[in-house]
Amino acid sequence: MVSLIIDPTVVEESTHHDEYVALVAELESEGWTVTMKSQPLEERGVPGADLPENPVDFYFSTQGSENALKSLIAKILHHLNGGSRPQTPSPQAVIYGPGGDVLARVPLDQEQD
Repeated sequence: MVSLIIDPTVVEESTHHDEYVALVAELESEGWTVTMKSQPLEERGVPGADLPENPVDFYFSTQGSENALKSLIAKILHHLNGGSRPQTPSPQAVIYGPGGDVLARVPLDQEQD
């Protein structure tokens, strides 16, 4: 089983609430354990969290597989890509492993084909 914490800024979560609900529902339907935790930007404790390019972080709390990472990236691109993020010039989601290492950075402002 894959455990994941999704940590968007309060502005990000409130602006894209429905997209996060859909993302969480899809992950949970596949057996993932998902926790949402929104915090004001200034209270987020990860390096670089104060950068406007990082409106959301994802943390694997269990050791995941390469397939879980690929699946999460695809779901982020499907549910969260695009949309209005005027406060973030180059928005991206950052995915961290259980040890705090950055596994991937996913741009959230790409045009959908």
